[in-house]
Amino acid sequence: MSPKERLYSDLSWLWPMWGDPAGEYADYVQQVIAWIGKYGRRKYRTVLDLGCGGGKCSFTLKDHYEVMGLDLSPDMLARCQELNPGLATVCADMRSFDLKREFDIILVNDAISYITTEGDLRQVLDNCFRHLEDDGLAILTPDICQEEFIQNETNVFHSIPHPDHPDTQVVYITINYDPDPADNKYECLFLYVIRSPEGLRVERDLHHLGVFSLSTWQRCIRESGFDYHLEEYTGEEGKYRTLILFKTGGSHGSHDNDQ
Repeated sequence: MSPKERLYSDLSWLWPMWGDPAGEYADYVQQVIAWIGKYGRRKYRTVLDLGCGGGKCSFTLKDHYEVMGLDLSPDMLARCQELNPGLATVCADMRSFDLKREFDIILVNDAISYITTEGDLRQVLDNCFRHLEDDGLAILTPDICQEEFIQNETNVFHSIPHPDHPDTQVVYITINYDPDPADNKYECLFLYVIRSPEGLRVERDLHHLGVFSLSTWQRCIRESGFDYHLEEYTGEEGKYRTLILFKTGGSHGSHDNDQ
């Protein structure tokens, strides 16, 4: 199975210029580390960066933990290795991977947004549960829940300088559209306006993403055996709900908080 989205295949060279790993991604990871300190019950050493993509979260995580990155796209894993030389990586599907080991922490950033059915969501959650040590934490940050979805929402981002493409500037445009609000899927059209010494060109890239209600997230999390706490992260691109999942049989301070 290969990624259909061009950003993760023939246009993966655009990814290093979209978002600074030492800036906005580092800010998010520092918040993740703070949540680990807040909810953790012991010392944590190992992290699985699930759906690691080009490795921008791993870039900061590896300064604090022993990190392994897993992604479905060989092209993105190559970008991850360029950014994080020597980082252990695995090419696999987050729904079906079997690493035959457990981790203290599993981080699933926006890659979870490519899960479009409840059945697949349960597979990912069950797989996280199997790959976590006791008292481990899984931290998931979906792009959006149904409650916040805005039809035709459009966002514009600008490239950051990159030494491999010093004379190239890119405008990244994303447009969200839900053709059937009754299901758990929506479309995000990515447009890349690329200006380089060769001239101006526009590339089109359609992504099919999942959007679940918060109650669906909560039910699937419980069915997979987790307790959880709901947090919120505010980054450069807006506010995101984050779910902190606990693999524990006992009570945990403020778990199962639906605020």
